[in-house]
Amino acid sequence: MSTAVPRILVVEDDPDWYEVYRELLEPQGYAVTLANTRDEALAALDASDEWWVVLIDRRLQGLDGPDEGTSLLAEVGARAPGAKSLTVTAYVDSAAIERAFALGVYDYIEKTRHFGPLLLAKVRNAVEAVRDRRLMLADREPVIADAWQRAQSPDLDPHARGRVLEELVLALFTSVPGFAYARSPVRNASQEFDVIVQNGSADPFWQREGAYFLVECKHWSAKVDPKELAHLREKARQRYGRCRLAFLVAWSGFTQGFERQRTKEATEDLLIVALDRDDLARLIDADDRDAELKRLHARAVTEEPA
Repeated sequence: MSTAVPRILVVEDDPDWYEVYRELLEPQGYAVTLANTRDEALAALDASDEWWVVLIDRRLQGLDGPDEGTSLLAEVGARAPGAKSLTVTAYVDSAAIERAFALGVYDYIEKTRHFGPLLLAKVRNAVEAVRDRRLMLADREPVIADAWQRAQSPDLDPHARGRVLEELVLALFTSVPGFAYARSPVRNASQEFDVIVQNGSADPFWQREGAYFLVECKHWSAKVDPKELAHLREKARQRYGRCRLAFLVAWSGFTQGFERQRTKEATEDLLIVALDRDDLARLIDADDRDAELKRLHARAVTEEPA
């Protein structure tokens, strides 16, 4: 994500309207690219991770009829999770707008006589949101590298390693688009949460996993045994039904029977993903942390215990 010029993908099948977008946006310093069809839009989304904003005409004509633009919104969330999508429509109705927001749209713009000022204002807001996110992500990498190096130091006492591990995990998870800092750490007489991540992802894959993720870190020198599963499940249940996913990070790994017990005690309302030090290393080195986290998620769902 190195480009300094905000790139905007316009999905529009009317060439006259595309010229309107160009004439309004290019003088503001935006690089504007056109996709005439759904297939062209998908190809453009897959060809680059540099999109900042995707403007989609709701009434895009296609095989699914004149509302194909709305169905593209979920694809933006999945294929370009760092971008903000805006739907553009001349036919506003509450059901369509509700559906668009359910699919992860950032905002919508009406094609009225005030279209120009509305477009510029809403695109500017979306660009600023993306810029803030990119600056935040850029700051994560030195934090991750430094924390990973410190966590591996043999001279670090256990309590210090625990704090460093929490710092590392929080930076790792919030480097994934859509995941934000909620609280870390929280400790009181009745419970301990190492990291709580707020899930604001527009990706349908993550949207189904609840509003918050719990991430508990065990920096012990000994391996983590299955009894920690019950503790983590109870903490998840205390989140008022907002938590369907939890990660248990064990610096020294897990005992031999841990995975078998995790699978045996699996429930429909909570998935626990177990990560050891090697998993953290792969997540740190991954070119696409979102994809790597999905791989670890899939392993927890599908892998048979030894």
